[in-house]
Amino acid sequence: MIIKKYSQIFFGIFIVLALAFVSAFGVTSSYWGGNDPNPLIIEPGVSKNVEFRLQNMVGDEDVTLRAKLESGSEIASLTDSNLDYLVPLGTKDEAKVNLLVSIPENAPLGTEYTISVSFKQVASGEKGEMLKLAAAFVKSFPVIVDEIEEPERIEIAEKTINRSLILIISIIIILSIIIILYFIKRSKDVYS
Repeated sequence: MIIKKYSQIFFGIFIVLALAFVSAFGVTSSYWGGNDPNPLIIEPGVSKNVEFRLQNMVGDEDVTLRAKLESGSEIASLTDSNLDYLVPLGTKDEAKVNLLVSIPENAPLGTEYTISVSFKQVASGEKGEMLKLAAAFVKSFPVIVDEIEEPERIEIAEKTINRSLILIISIIIILSIIIILYFIKRSKDVYS
């Protein structure tokens, strides 16, 4: 009985602490990889600016994200002078990260590259603040060197949502509500 009582207490403490660590942000782009990719198709000798849009729709505070080019440096570079981006709470696509993709003149048609940019949450590090786990996200997309015969198509931005993070947050919230209701019911039973 004592073990059960303490396990419930530890579980409740774990849930409360887990909520303190939750921080969520998202990154969207007009290009993406995966099972149904939307690659950047670009001709040899052409340069194009690609924007990543940062979001901060979940949580309770502003976040600072640091962008870093992980792969594709032979054709791409992050062009903003400061690669730390403050993303205020409630931001949806307003914060932009600029990436310049430049294909060499002599690149053979059909050449494929992969560009990956990581976005890591930078902890504020203020004294007296609880230690936070730094979240990170990597956005990748393919680049294909090819001739573009048709007029440039309209770019449709498909938002990338980290579904697993949303699921984890939902589970934590539901479990927290269940635990709170359990303790409220239990305290009413004790005082009845």
